[in-house]
Amino acid sequence: MDAILIVEHVIDVIRECCDRLIVIDGGRMLVSGDPDTVLADPQVAAVYLGTSGGEEVAPARDRSSGPGRPLLEVKGVAAQYGAFRALHDVSFTVADGEVLALLGANGAGKTTTAKAISGMLPVSVGEIWFDGKRVDGRRSHDIVRLGVAHCMEGRRVFGDLTVEENLLLGARATRSATERERRLGAVYELFDALAEARSNSGAALSGGQQQMLAIGRALMADPRLVIFDEISLGLAPITVDRLYETLTEINGRGVAMIVIEQNVERGLALADHVAVLEKGRVALAGEPSQMRADERLLSLYVGEAKGNGSSPHPAQVPLPGHS
Repeated sequence: MDAILIVEHVIDVIRECCDRLIVIDGGRMLVSGDPDTVLADPQVAAVYLGTSGGEEVAPARDRSSGPGRPLLEVKGVAAQYGAFRALHDVSFTVADGEVLALLGANGAGKTTTAKAISGMLPVSVGEIWFDGKRVDGRRSHDIVRLGVAHCMEGRRVFGDLTVEENLLLGARATRSATERERRLGAVYELFDALAEARSNSGAALSGGQQQMLAIGRALMADPRLVIFDEISLGLAPITVDRLYETLTEINGRGVAMIVIEQNVERGLALADHVAVLEKGRVALAGEPSQMRADERLLSLYVGEAKGNGSSPHPAQVPLPGHS
């Protein structure tokens, strides 16, 4: 019988397919053993959720002001890829100027939800409203014109275009050269590295600079709501810090956000409200403080340990700052 090595983040796949599990963090082996024992380890839960730094990430801004009027309303949405239904009855609201953290394990439906909102995936059931207008069934470019931008997972930088040409793609909806220059100036003010590299190929940028370019391109549409899908993937912590500082600044200008994030503490620190997806449904929802105190959060990410119960249940492992 042949041996198989699987590199995987989806917990259900790990449980069903693996006899032995090795968790690597920062280039070093953290723990090894049978999947149930490893997934019940508090260190693994902390690494998987992004809480292994040992301290709760401080809130990015003051949340004392109340929510604005509803800007985005997702009502009982279901969506599917062919015969496979990826979303089931997903509902949440994002207020004007608010940040919603959309969390969940790999395969929970976060990116599918983003695609449904931005018109990249048809909605089979339910409704999506933006600024009082129903948008499900509309084409993506029409939704962009209404004020929704989507910074997609994977950056999607065009390597055969310059930095500035990549940015200008995000402003195709405006015919005003003056307005395009204004938006370029605002992006370059946020990311001086892009201003310095404006004539360089997008492919010549570092990973962090490419993510800045992807964010900047979304902002070139002058949106009222931006969906940021996994912008921290594959980047050094110091780069992620810089990107999240920028998100705070963008939100401070009144732009609402949906932040899809694997690193739970990053999402909680930035958010006004949180929705946690599990297998295409909203399993938990509330304010960040409620999510930190809810023992079900860890269970939704790493599942329940099987076996004789001798290993600690993952849901008994508190997030930093809680006991």
